[in-house]
Amino acid sequence: QLIDKCDLKGYQIGGAQVSEKHANFIINKDNATSKDIYDLIRFVHDTVLEKTKVDLLKQQETTNTDQSVNNNQPNDPNNQNNNIMM
Repeated sequence: QLIDKCDLKGYQIGGAQVSEKHANFIINKDNATSKDIYDLIRFVHDTVLEKTKVDLLKQQETTNTDQSVNNNQPNDPNNQNNNIMM
């Protein structure tokens, strides 16, 4: 609800987008890199913190934001079939 209240549904950085249906999901809209996803997560976090004073916690652990890694493994953030929930 906080992400939705901050009008971030549909917000996009690179190929990563906050889902227009469920604001707590980030979707790979257009070949997002892991950096796109990481930057979007940071932007959403910082925006919610600034507007609501609530410090959101990530449900996923970030281990690698190297854009050059793309081996399309099932949990690969560069795989366009993956969604990330915040």
